[in-house]
Amino acid sequence: MDEKVYTGELTVSGPLGDVPAPFTVTVKDRAEGADVKAELIVYGHDFEGNGTSLDWDDAFAELQKTLPKGYSLKCCIACRHGNMCVYGSLPNMIFCTHGEDIKDKDDVVAFLAEPKAASTVHKATDVCKSFAPQSKDFYTYNDYLYYLEGESNG
Repeated sequence: MDEKVYTGELTVSGPLGDVPAPFTVTVKDRAEGADVKAELIVYGHDFEGNGTSLDWDDAFAELQKTLPKGYSLKCCIACRHGNMCVYGSLPNMIFCTHGEDIKDKDDVVAFLAEPKAASTVHKATDVCKSFAPQSKDFYTYNDYLYYLEGESNG
């Protein structure tokens, strides 16, 4: 069993504004699949989400569900511009497609074929001034919203 631990700060939006919160993501890669645990400390309270995706989208959706009403994760994995690589992503890696016209998976494929795509790689936990929450009104190639709503995009 191979275990990797990622740490840093994750922005949480709440009634008092945006706050940086320490996080830890532990990934245990096993032959039968991965165990992913996302942990976050907000105002001294611990929150946890678990999943099996090496992209972390399911664990972050579960983490979001544990936060109190009015609090939300504000990071690339929860952003409508945060698209995973259609050919397979690495943990904590996401592409920002802000300013691009992404309507479906084919648009993501075309974007990734462009040389500029390499300069749009971010950590899944990053956030920028272009952050916009995912919604069904915008296509995003990652399953965060589907897991958040209890579905799977598969």
